[in-house]
Amino acid sequence: MFTKKIITSILLSVIFIIGFSLPSYGKTPVEKMPEFKKNQNLILKQLSLPNCEIKINKYSWYYRSEKNGNLLKQFSVLQNIQSTNSHARLNVLYGIFSNTNEAHKAIIYHIRNIAIVMRAEPQFESKLNQIPDETYFALNGSSIVFRIENICILIGCYSADNIDEKREAVIKFANQIIEKIEKIE
Repeated sequence: MFTKKIITSILLSVIFIIGFSLPSYGKTPVEKMPEFKKNQNLILKQLSLPNCEIKINKYSWYYRSEKNGNLLKQFSVLQNIQSTNSHARLNVLYGIFSNTNEAHKAIIYHIRNIAIVMRAEPQFESKLNQIPDETYFALNGSSIVFRIENICILIGCYSADNIDEKREAVIKFANQIIEKIEKIE
């Protein structure tokens, strides 16, 4: 028969196992988070990206407050897009801020503190269907960060076979997102 010691040991084991499994149980997928709703019209959908695998994650876009210089973070959505036809992999970060000033601060903080060297590049900007309010490219064109009103978008292409392929992918996806933003407004 079971003794009190064995029953106690079994109960503690079950509680221990449940304790470790609960943190992963009930984690809300990013698509179900209330903050995601204002991002959902911007996100590139699987239907518009044939031959791509897409993953969506919660992320934070960091920037500094002008008042006290504290580091602030804004709920953002990070979309990982992997082409099944090539080695190209893109990360697209979507951030919707409370106003254009906050969005501007987020862009400036990013290009000054986080990103590789980024600057205005008219040669790449001319390939965009519409010029955003602010646009900065990595020197080789493999990344873009832009702002339209209070929406910030960061696109980076990695693992592509050559730099021209990276540039083309960044411009293509930027144009798709700019077009989505135009339809929303």
